[in-house]
Amino acid sequence: MLADVIKEIRKKHYLNQSAFAKKIGVTQSAVSQWENDMTRPNSYQLQAIASAFNISIDELLDDSLQALILSTIKIMPQ
Repeated sequence: MLADVIKEIRKKHYLNQSAFAKKIGVTQSAVSQWENDMTRPNSYQLQAIASAFNISIDELLDDSLQALILSTIKIMPQ
């Protein structure tokens, strides 16, 4: 599920919701809503996430690839 992928990307980079939001140009509230599967990021926000964390939009959205993404995300130094 996209909500889980977003949360795992954030956690693997040791970011709280506010820091994650700032990195991609959204509010902390938006990140919270995504992680709780209340809303989904729009295409611009998906691109921002993909770009900031060096993954493709397809990888974010493809259910069959999400487990692979979660297992291969490189932890970036702070």
